[in-house]
Amino acid sequence: PLLDAETEAWVEALIEDARSAGFGQEFNEAAARLTSDPTTARERTRSGRRLLEGALEKLDLAETTIDEYRAADDALDGSLRAAAEEIQGAKRAEEEASAVGVSVRPAELRPEYDRLAREAAERAARREEFDPRRAVAAVDALAERARERRTALQDEIAARSALPEERSSTEYSLARAQETLEEYRRVHAEEERTWGPAALEGAPSPEELSAGLRHAAGCMERAARAEASGRFAEAHSLLEEAATLSRDAMLAPR
Repeated sequence: PLLDAETEAWVEALIEDARSAGFGQEFNEAAARLTSDPTTARERTRSGRRLLEGALEKLDLAETTIDEYRAADDALDGSLRAAAEEIQGAKRAEEEASAVGVSVRPAELRPEYDRLAREAAERAARREEFDPRRAVAAVDALAERARERRTALQDEIAARSALPEERSSTEYSLARAQETLEEYRRVHAEEERTWGPAALEGAPSPEELSAGLRHAAGCMERAARAEASGRFAEAHSLLEEAATLSRDAMLAPR
């Protein structure tokens, strides 16, 4: 049997609905009344056409379901091989990342793969309940998780290499921003004394810029802790945030 019990019953119901749609009876009635009552014959013809179109849609759906089912059954072994390669790639990435100090918690993808592979190997004996479409979807989802895992670890390794330069650049930007803030604070106070607070409504207050730079300094501290814990991508993100806040503070007085 090609289909599992649930899908087979559903396809059989589609075919039975199409077979018993009643379009033949409508066409027969139209033919019988074609001469004596052309108006009714036309209405019956239209009704028969609608029923026939509905029946054909159900037959198309049944055929498509069978084709998808067979295609999934044929593709399952290839999907399992591709997933195994992705999982192996993720495992290698874990080893490489761990070797350079990245904090790595094993993803444990292999047990789920083994379960799916075992179910696929036993599908001939479990046809009544095994749907290869669901199996392929599960295997492809597992492969995607493995790809995402490998990419994330590669990003961690790249972030670790870039951190020294990023940290130095961000520290310089933050120091420059703090110098700019002090000068801005002085000029802002002079202008406020000369023109009054209303004249400076469109300009950011020194307190606003100071709050942004305090947040930037906090990002720097959290980045240092993240780096020490082997979370290099997180550290990279925090340094980026601190650098952006510093640039904003330097540009605001203009």
